[in-house]
Amino acid sequence: MTENNGSIIKIEKMRFAYYNEIPVLEDVNLEIPANSSACIVGPNGGGKTTLLKLILGLLHPTSGKIEVFGSSPEKARTKIGYVPQYTAFDPMFPVSVMDVALMGRMEKHRFGFYSKADRRKVLEIFDEIGAANLKDRSFSELSGGQRQRILIARALVSDPGLLLLDEPTANIDPAVEEQIFDILRKLEKKLTILTVTHDLGFVSSIFQTAICVNRKIVIHPTSQMTGERIQEIYGRKIRMIHHNHDCGGHNA
Repeated sequence: MTENNGSIIKIEKMRFAYYNEIPVLEDVNLEIPANSSACIVGPNGGGKTTLLKLILGLLHPTSGKIEVFGSSPEKARTKIGYVPQYTAFDPMFPVSVMDVALMGRMEKHRFGFYSKADRRKVLEIFDEIGAANLKDRSFSELSGGQRQRILIARALVSDPGLLLLDEPTANIDPAVEEQIFDILRKLEKKLTILTVTHDLGFVSSIFQTAICVNRKIVIHPTSQMTGERIQEIYGRKIRMIHHNHDCGGHNA
């Protein structure tokens, strides 16, 4: 964990392009303070997932600077929990829920020998997110919402200071979606959360800041995200839950 003052993420004049072609992101300046929560919204292809991959160190800026916990993203990776948008798995592979969650401790045990303390940590996280009843199940037997809970647990068992989630409620029903957001509300009290989402209806109730990404970024405090404000910013009414607006391409 980092101290409560200072920035978890600091990005300055960052540009990213694949193969030095048209930039996916350009002139990005962003600071995310400790113990805060922010959502990333924007149209498909606007650069939301690319931004997460840059923070994780899976991609490298074409120019500019990015720091996570005061160092390079690669060095900070063990302090980051990540829940991807989609996880491919073979439904015939006999992996248990416990095995999946323990993967989050792999950095501590590179040869796959998990201790009793590791298993206690997993059970502690299961209790925290309401997944204790799933611990003896096969991962392939779970519903989409249940799998998402276990993937969140996998991200949390390493005690990260930063949690990144890429559309954690995609392709799950509204009731389960609300349960996932309830988990995020609890987690934001003890770590920094950055979430890609299309669910504008939940933005102001969970997150402190909305980061609109469409090649460039615009930052809005969610306290200003009234229905009138959303329509002014996005040019659409709040009923447009799926985020197909033009963010305007202005810097914050």
